[in-house]
Amino acid sequence: MAHDFYIMNIRTRKMASFFGYADGVMYKAFDAQEHDRGCSGDGWQGRVDKGKTKAALAFATKYFDNMNYLDPKRMDDIKKFVKDMEQDEDNDIYAICFE
Repeated sequence: MAHDFYIMNIRTRKMASFFGYADGVMYKAFDAQEHDRGCSGDGWQGRVDKGKTKAALAFATKYFDNMNYLDPKRMDDIKKFVKDMEQDEDNDIYAICFE
């Protein structure tokens, strides 16, 4: 079991993932620590608006970059997703999942 995080723009179907705990960065970013079950997430799925998604992913990428993680490229998929979000519509909704 592992800590897997998935995010998808519901309208465009663009997806990204982050595999690993990294000090619980994704749980912290989305204020979702209650979904951390120790050795993995609890499978919770939710929807988040663009504003909260941008803020959460900005927090996550900054937090990750400052922790000097052993695999500095681990967050690259999320970073690309953030860049792609600039082209998303303001009212887009994102599905997230903690597994």
